[in-house]
Amino acid sequence: MSRCCYKNKDGERCSHEITSSKYDPVGIDVETGEPYGYCIFHKTNESKRSSAIIEEFDAAIQLLIEKKDGNWEGFVFPAGYSIENKVIDFPLNIKFASFQEISFVNTKFMRAVDFTRSEFNDNAAFVDCLFGEESTFFACRFKDRVTFNSEWVGTVNYSLCTFQGDTQFKG
Repeated sequence: MSRCCYKNKDGERCSHEITSSKYDPVGIDVETGEPYGYCIFHKTNESKRSSAIIEEFDAAIQLLIEKKDGNWEGFVFPAGYSIENKVIDFPLNIKFASFQEISFVNTKFMRAVDFTRSEFNDNAAFVDCLFGEESTFFACRFKDRVTFNSEWVGTVNYSLCTFQGDTQFKG
């Protein structure tokens, strides 16, 4: 299998492999002769709206949670995705992520979580969540309705965020 060709802002490549036939390689590396493309977490096409893709994405996220792998930088979440009833007890780097319609329900972020420069392109909801340590939403863009109805134990940073739709803070 080939590794994902996504590179973060520091130029480091994604460590995940292209494991699904639904994510065919986009080309062949001239130097190595290996196919390259994007893993399920970084693929950006419209097929991510199907229930089969959401199920595959969810299983992959669950595996990351079990492994306590908090490097979710640049992930592209499928439309209508929901993270529910999860305890994330490790630091979570979810910078530069892209969300369509997303909901976090009864999710417990026990350690620091960093959404810096992520884009929420549709409705976003953080309902009955617990943010146990520092939560960073620096320079995030919320293009539609967003609801924060959660408990904040640590600090939260919304500096330079833009909110273009209805915005609701409770808790």
